[in-house]
Amino acid sequence: MKTTSLLLLLALPAALLAQFTFPVCEVEPAEEALNEVPYHDVITYLAERDKHNSGTGQDAPEPRLDAYGRQPYPLVPTHGNHPFVVSAHQAYAQHRPLAISPDMIWLLLLQGFAAHVDANGEALRHHFVQHEGRQVLYVQRDDYVRGDSLFPWPEVFSEFRDQIEAYTSKEVVPLVSAQFSTTGPTERAAFEVTLMDAMSTYFLFVMGITCGIPEITLEGTPEDWAELERRAGQLGRYELSWWTDELQPILREFTLASRGQANQDFWRDFFLYETPDIGCGAVGYVTGWITLFFPYYHEQPNPWITERKAVDDFYAALNEAVGLRNDPKVQRKMKKTARKRNARQKWAAVREKMRPRPQAFGLPAIEIAQLPMGLSSADLLVDYNGLRLDYKLQAGFVGIRQDAQTLALRPEINWLVVDTGKEPSAEDEALYDKWLEEQKRAAGW
Repeated sequence: MKTTSLLLLLALPAALLAQFTFPVCEVEPAEEALNEVPYHDVITYLAERDKHNSGTGQDAPEPRLDAYGRQPYPLVPTHGNHPFVVSAHQAYAQHRPLAISPDMIWLLLLQGFAAHVDANGEALRHHFVQHEGRQVLYVQRDDYVRGDSLFPWPEVFSEFRDQIEAYTSKEVVPLVSAQFSTTGPTERAAFEVTLMDAMSTYFLFVMGITCGIPEITLEGTPEDWAELERRAGQLGRYELSWWTDELQPILREFTLASRGQANQDFWRDFFLYETPDIGCGAVGYVTGWITLFFPYYHEQPNPWITERKAVDDFYAALNEAVGLRNDPKVQRKMKKTARKRNARQKWAAVREKMRPRPQAFGLPAIEIAQLPMGLSSADLLVDYNGLRLDYKLQAGFVGIRQDAQTLALRPEINWLVVDTGKEPSAEDEALYDKWLEEQKRAAGW
């Protein structure tokens, strides 16, 4: 058997600077590539997924992809599931290398932060802003033409980021706006849209137009990972320490691994997949510390983070189960008596211990399809020469990129802009009308 490795790849998006590979599990690496589809097809599916999933009639407005961060390579589709988690699943189940960058982990943390702010917007208001309700943030872009796929949307994201910074406490935007050695324009855009998502409770965003696992690759320097550690700790000040305190030992291992001090036992627990029948590729539920990147599950604090005793008890039972599964005496006795009714009843309790279920410990069995898609979304009201349009700015994990030579899987970060085909909400229109009147009075019109 070949030893699969965890590779710390220290890199800029366009040019690799350094890398560190360390072994994780002794499995035979995959030799065949996963099926890939054109990048545009994956993004189009994300833009139109509401149409596919809503089941509404033909008269319902149809979303239309307006623009996205174009890339020349194909992606492995994830069919609406979270690309980071699917990458880990494919690497785990099919013995494939895995690449991870500081940007990916920071984006996961920011998306968790945004979910926290969204769930507790009013309680957290005093941490971020001094105003009540929502403040209109307005960007004027006369160079935008509807449907122009080459329009520089990241410039708009940055303008909104700057305006958010002007209205929020001084540390919020600098904390979110990480700049690792791996951070490029696409990653920066994803951070900014995620910031907009987090601040949507406090702001209305308007743009006006008055004219037409064999191995894991951690990308970045040790300094990047140490900086990510520091920033993650600062998220705790927003009544989020119940999450960030649990993350600190996890993020510490990223930093240590980037320095060549990879803890194999720790990294083997990155992604675990428990099933009714143990084996690679079987359907089941996610365990392992990847679950700690999701502070909310079904709109409630994730019990895998908050219920520490239950989690410890579950993993103790799981370790005992692994011992039973690997005990040749137990296996021989079960096989020998499998056809005897009394024996089947006798061994039922043993079988149950061999496959502990999270539900028995008060924990949810987290299925990949039930996790967030990995996209942050911010509504944008576009005043297009007086015609008001409802857009969505989306950014985050969009798919999986596959290395043609090594078959390593790399979660892909990008952004997209969707013209929903709908009118802005009455609430948003009323707030914008009020803001326009205030601007007219201020200008003496």
